[in-house]
Amino acid sequence: MQTSPGSVLVFELDDAHAAVWPRLAAETGVELRRMSNLVAFREAEGAAGIVAATGDAARLDAIVRELQCAPIEIAAVASAADHRAAVALCRAGASDLFVLDREYASLREWITSRARAVAPHVACQTDAFRGIRGESDAIEAVRQHAARIAQQSHATVLIIGEQGTGKAMLARAIHNASPRAAAAFIDVDCAAVAEHRLESELFGREAGALADRGAEPGLIDAARGGTIVLRSVEHASPRVQAKLVALLSDRTIRREGGTTDHRVDVRVIATTHADLARCVRRGELRRDLYSRLNIVAINVPPLRARPADVLPIARHYLGVLSAKHGLHGARLTPSAERLIRSHTWPGNIRELRDAIERAVLFASEPDVGASALRSITDHHSLSDDARLERLNAIIRRTVLETVDVCGGNKSDAARRLGISRTRLQRLLRPDPRNRSSEHLAERADD
Repeated sequence: MQTSPGSVLVFELDDAHAAVWPRLAAETGVELRRMSNLVAFREAEGAAGIVAATGDAARLDAIVRELQCAPIEIAAVASAADHRAAVALCRAGASDLFVLDREYASLREWITSRARAVAPHVACQTDAFRGIRGESDAIEAVRQHAARIAQQSHATVLIIGEQGTGKAMLARAIHNASPRAAAAFIDVDCAAVAEHRLESELFGREAGALADRGAEPGLIDAARGGTIVLRSVEHASPRVQAKLVALLSDRTIRREGGTTDHRVDVRVIATTHADLARCVRRGELRRDLYSRLNIVAINVPPLRARPADVLPIARHYLGVLSAKHGLHGARLTPSAERLIRSHTWPGNIRELRDAIERAVLFASEPDVGASALRSITDHHSLSDDARLERLNAIIRRTVLETVDVCGGNKSDAARRLGISRTRLQRLLRPDPRNRSSEHLAERADD
C-alpha cells in the first residue's frame, strides 16, 4: 500500500481521540489517514504512523511490538502514562510517547517534522542516486536495489565492493533518498579508530566512566533518527562487535561504564571491501554480527566488470575537474579515450578520477591526450603491488619490534599500537598478500 507523500497514518484502538485528528490535520496541513486494519497499517509506506488508545499506555505495548518491522516510524498516543510505561513502549519499538492533552503541541510538532522530512525526498528519490555514475546494466541494478531499500528506513544494509568503487557515496545516497534524510548522517571508519577508543566513540560514556567527567553521548546517539555508516566493521574488537549485535537486534546501546540499555532509532549501513564470510571463518568477525549486517547486501561491481561505464565517468570528471582548474573546453582525444578503455583501473573510480585530475593539471591545451594519461596509468599499474608489499613489510617489522619490546606480550603490544589483538595476530602472519595492514597507515577510503 502506498500513501501520499508526507502523509501520517493513524491506527486507533478506540475512538477516544477521534476529534483530535481532523484538528491536527488542519493545523499541520498534513494528511492524517485513519486506518482500522492493523495488517494494512503494518505494510503501509508513509512518513510515519501513530498508534492511539485511551487510558493505560500498557494497552499499546502489544500493538507497538507487532509493528517493529513496519517500514515507518511509530509513535504512541495515550490519555495517561507514566515513566515506566514510556520506557516499555520505547523498548517495544515506539520512537516516542505523547500524552494528550498535555503534550498536544509536541505531537503536532512531531507530525509536522516527520511529514516535512519525507515529502521532498519521495519526490526526488531518483535525484539522490544521480551521483552514482554509469550507464551499464550492472550499475543500474545497484541504483534500483538501493532506491528500493532506501525507503525501508529501519533495514540494515551491507555494501560490499573493492576500494574506490563508491561505497561511501552509495551509503549517503541511500540516506538522502530515505525518510531519514533530514536527520544526521555519520560515517565512522572502525579501522581508523584505536580499539580502546572505538567503544566510547560509538556508544558514549556514562557519568564517572572516565575520571570525574560527566556523561558523554557517542556517535550512535548523535545519529538518532538518521543513519550511521560503519566502515570496515570487521576491524572492531570482540567487545564492540558484541555491542553492535545488541544494537542491531534490539535497537539498544549500553554506554561505556553503564548498566542501563538505551533505545535508539538509527539505521545502520556497513561498508567493506573484505570477504566477511572469510573473516567469520578466521574468527575475526562474530557470526551473529555478520548475520545481522547481511540482511540486505548490495554488491558494487568494480570498473573492470562494467567497461561501458569507464568513458562516461571519465568524461564526467573531466568536465568537473577542468572547470575546477580553469581548463575551459577540455576534451579527451581519441587516443586518450582508447588508453582509458584499455586500462584495468585497479583503484576503480577513485583511481580514474585522480588520473583525470592529474591530466588536467598538466595539460597545456584543452585537448587532453594519451601522453597526459600514459605515465600516470603505467605508474599505477606497475608500482601499486610493489609499494603495497614494501608498506606491509615496514608495518610488519614495526609490529614485531613492538611485540619484542613488550616481552612477547601480544595484548600489551596491541594496546601500544592502538589495534585489537586479533588484528595484531593477522598482521604477524607471513603473507605478503595480506592487505589489512593498509589500515594502520591510512584511513581506508571507500
